[in-house]
Amino acid sequence: MTKEPMKLGVEPPRQYALRDAYDRRVWRTPGTVICRELFFWALGVLTLGVVYNHHLLMLLGAVFCVLLVALGFLASVLRNKTRVGLVRTAPAVKGTLGVPRRVPMLHELFRGQRESTYILPYNYTTDEGVDVTGRLWICGCARNHLPPKSVEWILYEPEQAKSSLPLRVAVMVAPH
Repeated sequence: MTKEPMKLGVEPPRQYALRDAYDRRVWRTPGTVICRELFFWALGVLTLGVVYNHHLLMLLGAVFCVLLVALGFLASVLRNKTRVGLVRTAPAVKGTLGVPRRVPMLHELFRGQRESTYILPYNYTTDEGVDVTGRLWICGCARNHLPPKSVEWILYEPEQAKSSLPLRVAVMVAPH
C-alpha cells in the first residue's frame, strides 16, 4: 500500500507532526551524522579491544558507542522538534537554492552519491528586508529534485532568521 504524497500549504498553520519529520525525509541532522561517523570509529576501537583482548580498549569502545548513540538520538529529536515548529507556524518567503556540496564521511565512503550527505545552501530575504543565507544537510537522492538557482519557499523564524528550512524538503521522501 502506497501512501499519498504529503502536501503543505504556503500559509501557516500547517498540519505536521514529529512523526512526519521522521517519515523517510531527505534532510539529515548534522549532529546525528557526525555522531554516526564517530560511532563507527568507536566500534573499531571496541573491535580492536576484542581482537587483542585489551579490556581498556573494549571499555572505551563500548562507552563511546553508547554515548554516541545517545547523543545522536538526542540531536535528532531536538533538531526535528525545531523543524516541526517551523513547518507548522513559520511564515514563508521565496528563496534561491545554491549548489549542494558533499560532506566527506568515512562511513558513507562506499555508498553511492544518492545515499551520501550534502550541504544545500540557500538565500532568502525576510519580510523585514534582511538577507539571510541558510544551509541544510540533505541526502544525495534529493539533489536532482532541488536544482541550483531554483526558487523555493523558505520557512523561517521571524525572531531568529537563521532558523529556516525549505518547505519542499519537509515533504520530500527518500526513495531508499
